[in-house]
Amino acid sequence: RLAVARSLAHTGAGGVPVLLKLLVDKDRAVRAAAATSLGSLGADQARAPLVKALQDTYVGVRLAAAAALGKLGGSESKPALRTLAAGKDIISALNAGRALHGQGESQPLLDAIARALKQGTGPEKEAACNAASTVEDAAAALLTAKALNDPDPAVRMAAARAARQGGKQAQ
Repeated sequence: RLAVARSLAHTGAGGVPVLLKLLVDKDRAVRAAAATSLGSLGADQARAPLVKALQDTYVGVRLAAAAALGKLGGSESKPALRTLAAGKDIISALNAGRALHGQGESQPLLDAIARALKQGTGPEKEAACNAASTVEDAAAALLTAKALNDPDPAVRMAAARAARQGGKQAQ
């Protein structure tokens, strides 16, 4: 089922009905692969099932669903992405924020980055720096600059990479 979910990403719209069934499979890896494939196909009819997948118990499915919705766009998925971006799971919040940023709405991502850098664990802070490096916004650069002084060397390295990638804005 996992191989099918992955391979259907290259088949066109004909694979969408199967992927929608796999999106609720008992295996979490299959659900995540189905969400990824639906996003790759640009399957508009998958928006509502992908919004539901944002509440999956497995973080990998939530991340894949957020990324897929980011690719699909559409205003009907934005409220659910905003809710996830404001949630307690920082990694999911960053991914939902990235999806919204891709649709022209940067504030949820900036808020998630700030929250991660203030309250997150080392890996969550690293993920926030990585997310900040994709945002061409002075606020993201300022948030990343503060992380250059983090006690965790891995966070400082991620912040330095983000500052380098941010170019003029990070300076």
